[in-house]
Amino acid sequence: MRPFFSETQDFASDYTALYDFVHGATAALWNTRWQVLGFLAVMPSASVADLQARFVTGSGVHGVNVRRAFADWSWEQHQEELAKLTLANTTSLYEGWLERMSQHFPGLNKKSRIQFPSRSSKHGSGSPGVREMLGVAKKRSSSSATIQRAFTSRLETQSDYRLVELDELMVVYRYFKELRNCFVHNGGRASTQLDTASVAIDGLKKSDLRLKEVPKHE
Repeated sequence: MRPFFSETQDFASDYTALYDFVHGATAALWNTRWQVLGFLAVMPSASVADLQARFVTGSGVHGVNVRRAFADWSWEQHQEELAKLTLANTTSLYEGWLERMSQHFPGLNKKSRIQFPSRSSKHGSGSPGVREMLGVAKKRSSSSATIQRAFTSRLETQSDYRLVELDELMVVYRYFKELRNCFVHNGGRASTQLDTASVAIDGLKKSDLRLKEVPKHE
């Protein structure tokens, strides 16, 4: 079913495009590593010029240190850097979607609190969270009762409708958001907020989320 809001459709398109690129780039990186390592196994003394000519010429990219980028780094290091870029961009897409959605509800203060578990849930803090903010948005909505009756029940039957699991899903989001904050704002060092979010996600089961598994985290 097509999303009700155009903002959600735009988010879905951008999200799909991001992961199409990331998955393609990951596969390309894996294959380039394999080719570089094979080349160096045959020509271990290959010069910078040799490597540039074989793997970079024609790409339009400048400043690539082929040996360092593809041979000195482990595949795990490459995966970690790809994960950082993916997480930062995914979070930005989600925050952009929230910002655009909030424009439907003028005067909605503390919009950032939509990104936290509800105060009323066991995962909440002393501040308002997602359910409290949705309650405020509902009060400020100008939609008609007739329109709500026509669409609400149909939308609530969709598999993507997760109101029951909303706070648990927000716990997962908080963990990855705090992880992103650490490498974007804290030089990659863990924060108290990340420690708290890690404990919270560790306490979840897949049944809490209505997912096949709890997203992998360490």
